[in-house]
Amino acid sequence: MTKRILYFVLILIILLVPIFFVHRYFLNGYEDVLFKSYWVNYLMAVTIYTGLILASKKHNSQLGFLYMGGSFFKFIIYFLVLNPVFKTIYVSNKTTFIMFFVPYVVAIVLETKLLINILNASDSSGAEF
Repeated sequence: MTKRILYFVLILIILLVPIFFVHRYFLNGYEDVLFKSYWVNYLMAVTIYTGLILASKKHNSQLGFLYMGGSFFKFIIYFLVLNPVFKTIYVSNKTTFIMFFVPYVVAIVLETKLLINILNASDSSGAEF
């Protein structure tokens, strides 16, 4: 369990850090807000993935619903935490969308891939859904 979480954290950092620097290069002048966006997305992804790993032991058949709930949670956090920050920098909606969506997509793709691996592993071990 801990090994899966550490693997997720490591891969997520390996993916997000270089993407952040490329993103920062193109959005020069918004480093602080961009960093907050990446940091919040990172924290949400790690929290949700950890919750999914913990839930996979007892509620494996419910992981898909928990995953969707985690995605819903991310959008709530976006509107409560990041959207007010984005509104203070007075840039286009397209720019704020990209500031949120790039780290969100990176994290969600990794979460999805690793969740599929968990489900496939439990399916091949004879667990019922």
